[in-house]
Amino acid sequence: MSKTTISMPMLNTPLTDLPAMAQRAEDAGFDGVWSYEFWRNPYVGLSGPALNTNRIALGTAIGTAFSRTPWDIANQAADVDELSGGRHILGLGTGAPEFLGTFHGLGYPKKPLSQFTEFVRAVRAAWRYLETGEDKPFDGEFYKIWPPPINPWGRRSLARPSIPIYMAGMQPRAIQAAGEIADGLIGVLYTPRFITEVALPNLQAGARRAGRDPSDVDLVGYTICSCSDDRAEALRRARIQVGMYVGGSTLVDRVVAAHGLVEDQLAVRQALMTEGPGALERITSDRLVETFSLCGTPAECRTQIEPYRAALANRTVLLHTPYVPPLSREESADAFNAIVDAFSA
Repeated sequence: MSKTTISMPMLNTPLTDLPAMAQRAEDAGFDGVWSYEFWRNPYVGLSGPALNTNRIALGTAIGTAFSRTPWDIANQAADVDELSGGRHILGLGTGAPEFLGTFHGLGYPKKPLSQFTEFVRAVRAAWRYLETGEDKPFDGEFYKIWPPPINPWGRRSLARPSIPIYMAGMQPRAIQAAGEIADGLIGVLYTPRFITEVALPNLQAGARRAGRDPSDVDLVGYTICSCSDDRAEALRRARIQVGMYVGGSTLVDRVVAAHGLVEDQLAVRQALMTEGPGALERITSDRLVETFSLCGTPAECRTQIEPYRAALANRTVLLHTPYVPPLSREESADAFNAIVDAFSA
């Protein structure tokens, strides 16, 4: 049986509202809640929920790696794990090339996958040092951690020696890398077809190449979900969210192309460039919405989730709450609550 988790609408929701949202999801029987990186810090966003819940997993889906150092990430993740009593899942991605350049002033690496896998190993090396005081340097191609010969500060007490790391991946090589070294894979806009034809085979191939049992590697299907008793409103919110995801970044191009929807995607991108986000509820096609979201009344969404649960089997469904402009804070909160109500245990 797959696990059912939900994302909190971080972008347009005050941080002070997130603890109650997480508690509501926990009370409804959800297995986990997720933050993500969009203006707000995803680790800070999980701090309140960590103190306000007792059972559910608390994950970042995703935090960006290349705008930080492994040492920085290792300690931020350890903070959340400490606050939650060992319930954190560290979901990491490289960061969208567009954002790394525009907001961070960073060029996208020439060897992003090599750098990303080394980043994961460096985070684990940082935890080993913090937990054990092991002074063996991490001397990689991209990252270096050189413990001082004398450490007057001592070690850090960790809730767990190691926190599960989930890697984001869209291309086959990145998915295989998650199978080789990560505890899980996170995929945006993964459909049941993409999961069964691309994601799982590549995840399993990477795990087997590393001598691992593929069933030990989780897979998180990041699925936009828009439920409402008002079906037209559910469709409007889904058009906005799907349109922004399909049109806003090149990271999803492979998934869109695999479903034969490149022309629909190009129409969205053209509208975004000329008219802005206000065009999304008009220009995002029915085919895009039907392919990349659960959308409709609560009963319809409960029916639509079944192929995802079947494809993911014992892994994780992530129901992603609509949140992008022009959706308001109130609309996103309503969308979150509607998902919780629809899938309450």
